Amino acid sequence: MDNKIELQNLLDKVLDAILHHRDYHCTYCYGNIEEYNDYFSFEVYGYSDQGEGSEWTEYWSIDAKGKIYSEDTTYENYEDFLKDWY
Repeated sequence: MDNKIELQNLLDKVLDAILHHRDYHCTYCYGNIEEYNDYFSFEVYGYSDQGEGSEWTEYWSIDAKGKIYSEDTTYENYEDFLKDWY
């Protein structure tokens, strides 16, 4: 990312994708966004209605190179994130 505005724009696109994720049994939202010098970190909250239902929290971040880090995957860029997330 060339600057803070591009990093913020990427964060906004990722958060929008999280909110609009379509899965029959799971929904997601986010919170606790922290801004640092060259990255953002945030929490992703998930809920599944299968069986008894379950809730979980994941800790994600986005760095100045445009990489998106979930708890179990590193996406090289936004396009890779979208391919896997949807």
